[in-house]
Amino acid sequence: MQKLRESLSRFMYGRNGIDGYNKFLLITGLVLDLLSYVNIYFLILSDFFFIYAIFRALSKNLVKRSMENQSYLVIANWLRHLWKAKVSTIKDKTHVYYVCPQCHQIVRVPKGRGKIDITCPTCGKEFSRKS
Repeated sequence: MQKLRESLSRFMYGRNGIDGYNKFLLITGLVLDLLSYVNIYFLILSDFFFIYAIFRALSKNLVKRSMENQSYLVIANWLRHLWKAKVSTIKDKTHVYYVCPQCHQIVRVPKGRGKIDITCPTCGKEFSRKS
């Protein structure tokens, strides 16, 4: 067993392996595979996700795979903040929560003020939203 582990370790040396984007691709592929019972096209789409995840894991172009993963993490972080802002807006009856378009910081503003200019306290970016 130790010999198999060492040979696999030597094979994967210099390759990308599993990162956050690969995990997302694999989970999406599994969900689409489950949905394939509804429509056969989901099976074809899930196969694409699985093949691309394997390609990324075995790729030796670490710079490009790292850039892809970084882009995925930025988008996932933005969506996570957007979701958190929506949930906070629903819970808080006196304030509205927005996500800064530049740094993705959640900004709280009072409700019922109409269209206002909001300045992000973290990066200083100004953006307009309806409160």
